[in-house]
Amino acid sequence: SPVVMWFRQDLRVHDNPALTAAYEAGKPVIAVFVWSPEEYKDAVPGAATRAFLKASLASLDKTLQAKYGNRLVFLRAKSALQAVEHLIHQTKASHLFYNRLYEPTLMDRDRKLASALVKSYKVRVRSYPGYLLFEPNNIHMPTGFRGGHWGTLIPYLKATYNL
Repeated sequence: SPVVMWFRQDLRVHDNPALTAAYEAGKPVIAVFVWSPEEYKDAVPGAATRAFLKASLASLDKTLQAKYGNRLVFLRAKSALQAVEHLIHQTKASHLFYNRLYEPTLMDRDRKLASALVKSYKVRVRSYPGYLLFEPNNIHMPTGFRGGHWGTLIPYLKATYNL
């Protein structure tokens, strides 16, 4: 059975941990990008952002073809959760790989999707740190420090020294 590599904000091939893991699984890889602007609510991407995204996806598709012989599957959906779940169901994929996102609503969506896929299809869901130097949950600030907020860059940098 194939595995699914779900591209989201991290559209690179070089040093992409989720993509590397997907190909290391030794199974056919279905590379997919889901466009679901309705999920952005008040932050719907503008024309310039959409044009840049279109060019970036075309470049990603070319690179995937050249490096792996794969095409990028582009899905348009009202719900990325439903689109990925439907793709898993249709392809009978055994794994889903993706790089983590850190916006609270997207983290919640990803948790729901992982839970549904494990429960309904016994899919192994693997997420990876993609585009941040440090995972936010790994950076600990002193209790009571401005309500747990960093405020400025210096306290944040000092907290990262302990990692």
